[in-house]
Amino acid sequence: LARLMRKEAVVGHNASWLFRSAPYLIFAATWVAASLVPTSSVRRRMKPPNGAPHVAVAGVGVEGDVLWFATRRTSGKARNLATNPRVALVWQGNAAETYLWGDAEVLDDAATRERIWTSGVLPYDPAQFFGAWDNPLLVLVRVTPTRATAMVAGEGGLERRRWSAGG
Repeated sequence: LARLMRKEAVVGHNASWLFRSAPYLIFAATWVAASLVPTSSVRRRMKPPNGAPHVAVAGVGVEGDVLWFATRRTSGKARNLATNPRVALVWQGNAAETYLWGDAEVLDDAATRERIWTSGVLPYDPAQFFGAWDNPLLVLVRVTPTRATAMVAGEGGLERRRWSAGG
């Protein structure tokens, strides 16, 4: 597995940025969005009896400047976000390891559910998990990034690139 992770992708020189990034985003968001965890204060308050923080897989889609994922109203994700809407995501792709922090909002209005459901934003067919967009247990989570750090291999070694919503 380690050997496979070191291999580079083969992509045409004239491929668009969308073509280059979409597979990574889909793979990485699904694979490592498992690191969707409530941030520090929630980790302390919401630890299960064994003391481990809550970690959950989420198939995350990107729409403009926000990320989306769907879950059930009764899920651990929804319960944790009701207590503290701050999230942390981590994924690997595009030759970087990216850490993103943001604020999550759980939405359950019909117009938003139908729009996201039919827009193709989610990187999977949500009907396979939730049935129909009007399922009363379905909620959508919109994550607005507040900051991010990407660890990228540069000429001088590992470089840390930072982004913040405030500038």
